[in-house]
Amino acid sequence: MVLMFWRLISQAFGVALAMVVAAPAWAHVAYVLEPAVAAAGHAPWALDFFLTPFTRPLDILYLVLVPVAGVLVYLIFRRSDFLQKQLRRWREHLDSYHDLIPWMLRLSVGIALIGYGTSGHLLTPTISNADWATFQVALGFLLLMGLLTRLAALGVISLYLLILSQAASLLGGLEILGAAVVLFITGAGRPSLDDILGLTMTKYVRRLSRALHQSRHLIPFLLRLTLGATFVWLGLTEKFLNSWWSAAVVEKFNLTQALPVSVNLWVLGAGGIEIILGLLLILGLWVRPVGVVAFAVLILTFFFFGESVVPHVTLFGVLSVLIVSGGSSWSVDQIRIKTVRHKT
Repeated sequence: MVLMFWRLISQAFGVALAMVVAAPAWAHVAYVLEPAVAAAGHAPWALDFFLTPFTRPLDILYLVLVPVAGVLVYLIFRRSDFLQKQLRRWREHLDSYHDLIPWMLRLSVGIALIGYGTSGHLLTPTISNADWATFQVALGFLLLMGLLTRLAALGVISLYLLILSQAASLLGGLEILGAAVVLFITGAGRPSLDDILGLTMTKYVRRLSRALHQSRHLIPFLLRLTLGATFVWLGLTEKFLNSWWSAAVVEKFNLTQALPVSVNLWVLGAGGIEIILGLLLILGLWVRPVGVVAFAVLILTFFFFGESVVPHVTLFGVLSVLIVSGGSSWSVDQIRIKTVRHKT
């Protein structure tokens, strides 16, 4: 009986892990599907689609066991002195990487802009505009070199808002806006041409840097908010409101053969987990673990789904920064840390 219970728990953990993998992979399901399938008409949203798993015994079993498996994993990490010691050591090491934050964001946003621009797209594969592509590529190279970084960041912000006013779907890439705002606050950092050429030492730049320096504590909050909002938006729009897209992904890759749950539960689980991850980032709860899981999952999905890397490059950069910074200001994690320190 005990062996059967643990076997079910392990299977439930496998289902949870698979759905966590599936959620970021479907962050832009239209990229995974053929254009004809993605553009085809679909049935209107129906609540019955998401209620069906609650009528199937096997689906109900996994709906119960998956949270149990998650709680067990959490308790193992909390009760293990060895793991807690390792986590403290890793946190201390990550704290020494804060000066690399501008560099990480410049690389990720710059590469994404160049990748989109050279293919004739604007900030997303779903919007084509060759007229602005050259401007976008120029902004990307300026960010990569760290030259006139704040001006380039303003250019990205302006371009994003201009496109957003014409295509609300760009809300699925809100982390780009967050990264650009952060780069405007931080400047190029090191290494950069701004630093090598002494452009950061000019009188006006120094004044601007001093004025913006007071906002640096908001950097993790801005990235958490924009990336978390991206996950929530995609979970709602591409999983729940357009569930037929995600159902088509399940059928295309035969995911029900890999794990014995219904198509409905796959879509419900992937969308639900994506929204939960987004809310955890917005609240600033378990930010580093969420970042590590999402980062690892994005890597795995490239091999499984064969997606293009360009739409996710900025995600890699933002997640890297959040792994380094943690929740920081205005986060549940910071409140928990202060509470522990106060008790000790």
